[in-house]
Amino acid sequence: MNKLTRKNKSLKKKSGALIATYQDRKLSWKDFFLLFVPSAAAVLTPILMGMDRKQFALENFGPAAAQAWAKPWYTLSAVALIPFLALVLLRIRQSNRFVKLYKNGLFIHSTSRKKIFFFWDQIEGVTQRTLDKTFFGK
Repeated sequence: MNKLTRKNKSLKKKSGALIATYQDRKLSWKDFFLLFVPSAAAVLTPILMGMDRKQFALENFGPAAAQAWAKPWYTLSAVALIPFLALVLLRIRQSNRFVKLYKNGLFIHSTSRKKIFFFWDQIEGVTQRTLDKTFFGK
């Protein structure tokens, strides 16, 4: 048994009973259809347009024109891929955050994979932030 496993077992023993688990937004089908599908369409549309322009130029003007006409579309798709991947990774990391409330303390698992346990006597204060996602009442 390594040192880390022994430390985790002793921490679980000292923490007491689990009272509640609070998780950030879990991944759901709503995320898939409202976030990932439109973002993927924004990346794939320029690729399809570039393929169409390349085929048209090959048939009518030759390979040099085909390469020149398709390149801006492929570049646009590559540029759109960067924020798409960042958005996907951010959403996946957000879904892995949680806080567990124990009888003798608080366990925080943050997005940076840090696992922190605080006993109640180590905590001086707790704050809360509420975010209202409205704009002019809508």
